[in-house]
Amino acid sequence: MVRHQNALRSRRANRADSPLEALIGGNRDPRLLAHLAAGRAKRKTAELGEALRGFFTDHHAMLLRMMLDNDDRIGAQISALDAEIGSTGPPPPN
Repeated sequence: MVRHQNALRSRRANRADSPLEALIGGNRDPRLLAHLAAGRAKRKTAELGEALRGFFTDHHAMLLRMMLDNDDRIGAQISALDAEIGSTGPPPPN
């Protein structure tokens, strides 16, 4: 249970200033978006900047926001289920 909660918190914290959130916020500058990358992608900002060139509209931003919100909602449901399972104790013996 704790592992899922920590992973959920980590995903949200990492996403706060991610390229995805920047795209949703209206930023379309590929170089800036590439510099917001984290992890292994951070080492390849030139390649990432090139990959981020393209056609991304406000409609795409709305769809992406909906997908990220769904991810948060499902993660919260998993955490709630983990808590419920953890509170029930061990299964009864056979």
